[in-house]
Amino acid sequence: MRFTRNVLQLFLIDMKNTAFRVCRQSINPLEKKL
Repeated sequence: MRFTRNVLQLFLIDMKNTAFRVCRQSINPLEKKL
């Protein structure tokens, strides 16, 4: 149980980092236009 919970936490953290990176990449061109 604990093992799967740790894996889930790592997976969620990785998803957050990926989503943050994608948001930054999509926001950067908009900032350059402004």
